[in-house]
Amino acid sequence: MSALRVRLGLAACAGAVFAGLAAPAKAAEPLLPRDGWVSWDVPVGDAPAWCCFNDWNERNAPQSACKLDGHNNGYGTRHDERTDTVTVYARASAGKLDRVRVLSATCPVDTKTEVQEQTVTPDESTRWLLAQVKNESSTGRNSLSDDALAALSMHRGDLAREGMIKLGNDDPRAGIRSKTWFWLAMGGAPGVESPISAAVRKDPDDDVREQAVFALSRLPDERATRALIAAAEDRSLSREQRKRAVFWLVQSDSPAALAFLDKVLTVSATRK
Repeated sequence: MSALRVRLGLAACAGAVFAGLAAPAKAAEPLLPRDGWVSWDVPVGDAPAWCCFNDWNERNAPQSACKLDGHNNGYGTRHDERTDTVTVYARASAGKLDRVRVLSATCPVDTKTEVQEQTVTPDESTRWLLAQVKNESSTGRNSLSDDALAALSMHRGDLAREGMIKLGNDDPRAGIRSKTWFWLAMGGAPGVESPISAAVRKDPDDDVREQAVFALSRLPDERATRALIAAAEDRSLSREQRKRAVFWLVQSDSPAALAFLDKVLTVSATRK
């Protein structure tokens, strides 16, 4: 999605960490130092090339280094750039994980201390990130789980996809369920429309259902339009949920969305 700006909050998370760095001789679960950054690359095949930009309001603003230690002022893509590899960054302070970021592997970064590179398998990276979300005690919007879910959404394969779907369906925290559907859509992995649409129908919390409709609007390209039209036409949904879907279709400049809205308005006019 072009000109996308993602604002994420960060909070301390009580996670299991290691006192020292292990030599990256073979792929394994990431090992954090007591203080400092580590990173590992994850092949993703095709995913949004998230990075930072000098000016989010200027369409052709140049890419800039993401300052990982500073305030998280947003990252995303400007012109639907794609990448086949992402880098996950994790920082520990006083023996506790306190920051996670995921960016395109080609995105430059700036840190106050050296980043220790590790070799971590995609599956181990997925399991580790899922553990951070499950261990996160905060239910607010600005928590470490946001960035862990963002990183998970960029991972490909059944383990990451099914792990996020399970969080969205089963986590007792409504805030986590909402954020999971949002990030699942943002990552744009194939086939995520169905579980997000199911959450629109089945989640017991109205706020989560509302956020699931919003998540459908964040799907890439015409996938968002098709999913929202399906929701708007689904008479098993409440009138309010269908109105939410129409609201997000109105925000779209997709020709298919405009054609659907024109049809709805025409039918409405003929019934008067």
